Amino acid sequence: MYQFGPFRLDTQEQRLLSDGKPVQLTPKSFELLRVLVENPGRLLHKDELLKLVWPDSYVEEGNLSHHVFALRKALGEEKASTQYIETVPRRGYRFIADVQEVKETAAREEPVARVVADQSPAIATDSAPLIDAPPRISGVAVHDRRWPLGVTSSVVAILLAMTVIGVVGYRWRERNVHSSASSALRQIAVLPFRPIVVTDRDESLEWGMAETLITRLGGVSEIGVRPFSAMRRYGSLDQDPAAAGRELGVDAVLDGSLQRVGGRIRVTARLIRTRDGVALWVRTFDENVSDIFALQDSISEQVVGSLIPELATQARSHFGTRGTDNADAYQLYLRGRYFWNKRTKESLKNAIEYFGRALTKDPGYALAYSGIADCYIIRHDLPPHGRMPKARDAAAKALKINPNLGEARLSLARVKGYYEWDRAGAERELRKAIAIDSRSADAYRTLAIHLMWMRRFDEAENANRRAQELDPLSVTVNKQAAWLAYHRGQYDKAIALYRSVLELDPHFAQAQREIGLAYLQIGRYQEAQHALRTALEQPENYFKSTTTADLAHAYAIAGDRREALRILGTLQRSPADDYVDPADVAVIYVGLGDKEAALRWLGRAYDEHSYWLSWLGVDPRWEALRSDSRFQELEQRVGVGSK
Repeated sequence: MYQFGPFRLDTQEQRLLSDGKPVQLTPKSFELLRVLVENPGRLLHKDELLKLVWPDSYVEEGNLSHHVFALRKALGEEKASTQYIETVPRRGYRFIADVQEVKETAAREEPVARVVADQSPAIATDSAPLIDAPPRISGVAVHDRRWPLGVTSSVVAILLAMTVIGVVGYRWRERNVHSSASSALRQIAVLPFRPIVVTDRDESLEWGMAETLITRLGGVSEIGVRPFSAMRRYGSLDQDPAAAGRELGVDAVLDGSLQRVGGRIRVTARLIRTRDGVALWVRTFDENVSDIFALQDSISEQVVGSLIPELATQARSHFGTRGTDNADAYQLYLRGRYFWNKRTKESLKNAIEYFGRALTKDPGYALAYSGIADCYIIRHDLPPHGRMPKARDAAAKALKINPNLGEARLSLARVKGYYEWDRAGAERELRKAIAIDSRSADAYRTLAIHLMWMRRFDEAENANRRAQELDPLSVTVNKQAAWLAYHRGQYDKAIALYRSVLELDPHFAQAQREIGLAYLQIGRYQEAQHALRTALEQPENYFKSTTTADLAHAYAIAGDRREALRILGTLQRSPADDYVDPADVAVIYVGLGDKEAALRWLGRAYDEHSYWLSWLGVDPRWEALRSDSRFQELEQRVGVGSK
């Protein structure tokens, strides 16, 4: 046993206690903690840790980062400081707390009831040895005494009866455990469905089934459902559903396997209680593709009925509308969402195509219009005037079909805030989106961005905190807490928060970019440049030209004008189909100390309605221009100037 801070690690019982109270850990997180605690003060390289914790299997480095993140959360480590686990960049981890080995003075005593229970099978199956030999309880011999045969028979009969009663009682409890325990289950996660045959899979259908079920179950107010964004890291084919559920902090997990064979879909779904891995129910479905909606309704109803029996007969009325009754349109929509989630230039083009094809099958499919709006909003390879009006039109069409579609309200709010600079209109749409779906972490996160622009930082932090409560493991939401600290000038805190996010996802391009900007503000130029270069290497970085400009700015601030000018020249020679935002060029000129050129390019950014102008009032890189009346006028025109 080991003691550190308020914690005691019991390696024999495999449990962690905090001031005597158990702390919930997954088996692998516990094993990782044990290895770290048994090697205090020593740098353990990542390869070494992977071999020690996963000795018989190959796992990616991201798994290690994920479990370190989970451990820090379980240990209550302050986000702005390191108390227990130190990260040594690009090398490994070190346990830095003082560790004391606890020498127990007395052995653990087994409860008498357990000893008796362990003896009862011998009594029931073979009574003669028990009569001839003294029984032992906890290693102490009972006085040897031969009983009369009649008494012995009576004792055996009584013990047999007790055994039968125990077995019957156990089986009765097992039959009723689902109804008694399920009534206390209110938080659920739906994991991405896995292929039955790995070599013949349809990933868009596998992920789409999970996303649709999350949406449908989310319509039941009595059940809390983790958002789809939280599920992306649980797509491994060998994922332990109970362990994933414990990490997500839910009571139960819906896990499924799926296969599409010709015109049929075969699904096996399991509802698993995360506390002990018990399957509350398992069902197998074999349906025509055209009956996929009935299949989803059936799974959703049975989940609700298992968790909340009193809602079983009325579950379907809670699900709301599905958006389309056309199975072909639905399949095309799922493919669109699959490509949208990849967030690359090419994948977004593919997503728009599939959403459009879904609309040819069902012109009244509001979700497909909303999907098109979402794609154009983040297609930063196109100029704002070439994409944002399309996003606005698609969101408006979705809302004309369904005024209560929260996703479309959110898209319209982004157009108003990012492009039209309509601050009041954007906030109204955001509040409507939240009123429609009060459990949308994305809506609260976007509201936090809007409030940040307006320098309403306390309100922004409250909104983002609510998003974190709804989606506690989202790298995007947790990253935004660091982004808030950055814009409040709390650079050390921001860096610590970014490190926590990158422990969870080392390839998260936006976090790499933003930690680079934070390093720049405290003069750590080499680390800033390294982080920005790392961000540029990530395929999901849809701010590539912006990140490139950030890197040129970093070189200029560090005094390397030659490299900054070289990158600037590269940006200005970019092909016509790879848009460079004028605000990005202005950032480089600020770093070079050319205020006139910076203001000139900001003027062009205003003409083109650059997204980055919304950040003028809070981005510290514009500090050198703040006293200039032309900059102040620009702030007022985009609605972020001081009141």
